[in-house]
Amino acid sequence: MEFKPITPEIEGFFHPYLSYFPDFCIDDHNIANMTILSKNAQDLILFFTTILLEKFGFKCKSREEYTEYEFLIEFHRYNLSGTKVVESQLCRHIDDESGVSTKVNTFIYYVEKSKNIIGGDIIVFPEEKKFDIKKGTFLLMRGDIQHEITPLSGKGERKCIVVQIPRKD
Repeated sequence: MEFKPITPEIEGFFHPYLSYFPDFCIDDHNIANMTILSKNAQDLILFFTTILLEKFGFKCKSREEYTEYEFLIEFHRYNLSGTKVVESQLCRHIDDESGVSTKVNTFIYYVEKSKNIIGGDIIVFPEEKKFDIKKGTFLLMRGDIQHEITPLSGKGERKCIVVQIPRKD
């Protein structure tokens, strides 16, 4: 597992896709999936993410080795009004064979986390190690790592882009 600050190159690559975040949130959380992206945009995101994962030692299948049902691209947005604690819809889970039907490597780019938001961090198990999420960081991990998001409170937004690519074991 790697938790790193975003470089200008990564930020620059994802900048054109930031408009794909949902405009509204139902029950404080909304997810827009990859169907809103053109096939060309999907392929560019997958290519770039694969290079990034492999740079940090994660083994990924090449784009020619998997179908459109074996990868995932999502735009998560939490919009908090400051009036209540929000439990993530994503309880403790693993990514393997969850959002897609294969074993994956996961990339999460934390685009926004307002300073007034408390929580929304990642805990990995069984170590119960907590990663404090900050704007402009990214997380790389194998899909077999169990993790969860801590409850969120405060006022503001938490946005992230999640990409899952089939893992080569």
